[in-house]
Amino acid sequence: MDTASLNISNVSKSFSVPVLKEINLTISKGEIHAIVGENGAGKTTLVNILAGNIPKDSGSIILDGNVYAPSKPKDAFKAGISCATQELSLINTLSVAENIGLREFPRRNSIILKDALVHKARQLLHLVGLEDLNPDVLVEELGLAERQLVEIAKALSSDCSILILDEPTAALTGPQANHLHKIITDLVKNGTSIIYISHRLQDVINIADTVTVLRDGQVVMTKHSGKLSVTDLMEYMSGNVQSKNKDQSVSQQNSSPVLEVCSITNDELPHKISFSCYENEIIGIAGLSGSGRSELLNALFGLSPLTDGHIIRITSTGHIDIKNSVTAKKFGIAYLGEDRQSMGIYS
Repeated sequence: MDTASLNISNVSKSFSVPVLKEINLTISKGEIHAIVGENGAGKTTLVNILAGNIPKDSGSIILDGNVYAPSKPKDAFKAGISCATQELSLINTLSVAENIGLREFPRRNSIILKDALVHKARQLLHLVGLEDLNPDVLVEELGLAERQLVEIAKALSSDCSILILDEPTAALTGPQANHLHKIITDLVKNGTSIIYISHRLQDVINIADTVTVLRDGQVVMTKHSGKLSVTDLMEYMSGNVQSKNKDQSVSQQNSSPVLEVCSITNDELPHKISFSCYENEIIGIAGLSGSGRSELLNALFGLSPLTDGHIIRITSTGHIDIKNSVTAKKFGIAYLGEDRQSMGIYS
């Protein structure tokens, strides 16, 4: 890793306010370089510049000794930079095979070679762990985790020297994430450089060689991952030192319930569910894919009508029966679903 694959020098970008402020980064050949930061730190803006989606305002980018200044995504593809974005770039009305091959369809005399398209799609689907998925199925019929893996297959459809993965495991299960990490390490062995962006900080430490932290559009730290802990990363990301001895436990006896879920059922949740949520409490909901996690959250926000039971929001002025999303939002409930691109309107 002596020869730098990508040098980013004093790159800045502003919209109405500065978003990136003189970013300096070096990505070496065959390196997994993680970039972490809180929401709004500038990670996705940097990715969009490298992917040719938006121009930088100032600074320079050198790729393998040559000036790199893409004006569109096609320039990035030609230069050997491929990106799997968090906000998926898939077209729902096209098939899985068509989405994977969208950057360069196999063709002869302007006619798309369907057999070759499907064959390549099958190879890439097998690579990302979707060997049982029909390449002819429409993307709109897939779940979010499957779409995320198709997005990664699409990014791998062309040879690249630098692969950018923006929150690649956000929608994946543990085994799916582990499989992806194996793909990444295999690519690195062949000389590909990986830019890995994730909020799963333990994954970052486990998979990355080097970690860079962005905060408020600036680089605040770059270190070898072996010298870092999750607590270190949290401190760099937030700018606050975490208390080692702080008792963060919350006693339900000293707090009041703010939400009561009373024996609710609906068409997707046939078994009665009940629980209480207290002030200053974080409740985790876990389960396998298809177990009803998302369906429960939809019900709590009033997106799915109940067939039985009640969802009661408790405020200082009284008890409110949550029957729809309008009431939920009016009384202080927000919802950020697993597919934030399509569901972010509810937050």
